[in-house]
Amino acid sequence: MPESNNNDVLNMNGIKISFGGVKALKGVNFSLRKGEVHALCGENGAGKSTMIKALMGINKLDEGEILMDGQPANIRNPIDAAKKGVTAVFQDLSQIPTLTVAENIYLTKEYTKGLSMDRAKMAAEAQKIMDQYGIDLDPRAEVGDLSMAKRQMCEITKAIAIQPRIIIFDEPTASLTTVETEILFQIIEKLKSSGTSIIYITHRMNEIFRCADRITILRDGVDVATCPVAEIDLEGIVKGMVGREVNLFNAKLLEKKDYSDAPVVLEAKNLSGNDVQHVNFQLKQGEVLGFAGLVGAGRTELMQLIFGLAPIREGSISINGKEYTKINTKQAIKSGLAMVPEERRNQGLIFMHDIENNVVLPDLENYSSRSIVNRKKVTEVSKRMIEKLNIKAESSKMIVNLLSGGNAQKVVLAKWLAMNPRIIILDEPTAGIDVQSKSEIHRLIRDLAESGISIILISSDMTELLNNSTRVLIMSDGQIIGEGEAPTQEEIMSTILKFKSKTKKEKEHV
Repeated sequence: MPESNNNDVLNMNGIKISFGGVKALKGVNFSLRKGEVHALCGENGAGKSTMIKALMGINKLDEGEILMDGQPANIRNPIDAAKKGVTAVFQDLSQIPTLTVAENIYLTKEYTKGLSMDRAKMAAEAQKIMDQYGIDLDPRAEVGDLSMAKRQMCEITKAIAIQPRIIIFDEPTASLTTVETEILFQIIEKLKSSGTSIIYITHRMNEIFRCADRITILRDGVDVATCPVAEIDLEGIVKGMVGREVNLFNAKLLEKKDYSDAPVVLEAKNLSGNDVQHVNFQLKQGEVLGFAGLVGAGRTELMQLIFGLAPIREGSISINGKEYTKINTKQAIKSGLAMVPEERRNQGLIFMHDIENNVVLPDLENYSSRSIVNRKKVTEVSKRMIEKLNIKAESSKMIVNLLSGGNAQKVVLAKWLAMNPRIIILDEPTAGIDVQSKSEIHRLIRDLAESGISIILISSDMTELLNNSTRVLIMSDGQIIGEGEAPTQEEIMSTILKFKSKTKKEKEHV
């Protein structure tokens, strides 16, 4: 058993947890000091989620102990955890969309006036917290109307509201852009200075060096290393996670090509609707067209218009030579368009179904005759996609909910690639997945583009966007405001800030 430190607020010693004979944790040791940011790293399936759910009282221990301030914690459920000052911001948000920001923040601990909820006080108290930490949210806004980034900031505010001793951040920047991520780091610094301890889980390696003091690496349910972040480099972290040297795919996706004579496969002409205003652009065959912008810029909203998920108010879309002033999802798919959405859990997959059912779902009629599904054909195509995308699963009949995040994302890709699309929209394709799966998806993007498939790429990870795009369009306030073949991150941010400053001045003069 590891030696404890007098400054430790948490010790998890010899933690063992199994699920149906599968050993998820095999004697993990972990410690957390007061005012420390301790990064917890590992591939999907390494045991990170199992470990933090044990700390939250969600997973029961088979063996081991959890100590707080040297005493047994006896955390039986998340309510116990909250009473002891332990809270978590999970990657999969636990919110009620029909409630306001303030009502979600104070859910189960509502302020009351007589027999009624005191919504005004909850909004005022939420605003105080957000003002203190620089969080830009309207406490009276309905959560269901917010972008994923703002919903994430709401969840962070909710965690802060209990004045915790320990906060677990599980992939907190997966849906945040550079600006929102910087705000989060400022929040973390304020929490540290107040003595709050933080467990920080991320697949974005640069964030570890940006905010963490120590790191623990898990692999196959075992803690393989714990050390100060200053004593390890990126290669050391990745090697610890996967158990071998990994050739990270950081090179430019494609050789520089001239797309000027390539056929136009998709064109937006004066396209408006869904908070998008007068957008014009062309996508060429074999091109990877990146879309950059802050949260709320309109990138996802534009793709929803193109894919028929929102009505076109004005303008038109041309897909493979056919023009649409109105389009629905069925028409978009039949025209050769596919879309991997931002939220794979709510929009991309049916998590309680198996891989096979998910893979054939968009094209079920192609696998059926007189309403009878050809299971042999379904199994064949699913196995082929599992092999092609290197999906780690026991079989094609494995329930998707049992897969790691990276493998679940590959299933989303598989269901569209099985239809042989000519154009693919990728909205945050690597959010919340491990470094190995991310590298594999980057390679897949390259292979698809080189085979002549055209790709639209949206990513909040600026390095990913710039390294994997042949051209980048910059959006703000529902408009395209700039374009470049190889812009830098600084040039993109400068373009956005200049546009916002100009827009603000124009509004002030009205």
